Amino acid sequence: MASVVATFCWNDDPMYEVLAGPDPVIALRFIGVVTKADVDDTFAICRARLARNPRISAYVDISEWKGFDGTGLLEDLKEGFQALQWIGRIDRKAVVSDAPWIHTWTSFAGSFLPAPQVKAFKVAEKAQALTWACEPYAKPGSGDHS
Repeated sequence: MASVVATFCWNDDPMYEVLAGPDPVIALRFIGVVTKADVDDTFAICRARLARNPRISAYVDISEWKGFDGTGLLEDLKEGFQALQWIGRIDRKAVVSDAPWIHTWTSFAGSFLPAPQVKAFKVAEKAQALTWACEPYAKPGSGDHS
């Protein structure tokens, strides 16, 4: 599994970690309750990665995520809406969780989003999830494997 590059804390409680991965892949692990600052930071990481790469993928481990606080939820909704302008530049998003509702939501979201290709993995499949996120993705019918 990927090693931790940086841990971001609030009052000595870890909130999320940036994990090691190849540059076009954003690898994050969320821990506990996510705040507005966490949402701002992670979307800034996405925008910075997109500034360096024409296309990116994501690995998001939410197996220890406990949800959002009130400001974190509002910020996630705001940032998520703004992200629609660049969502087509995200190829794959691997989501790691054992929560059945996360797998259901991931399947549902993946069926109507034009991009990215979204797939849920169980915690025991973390290594496979990161490998899948790092693989080149070809849009169906494009013949492009870059």
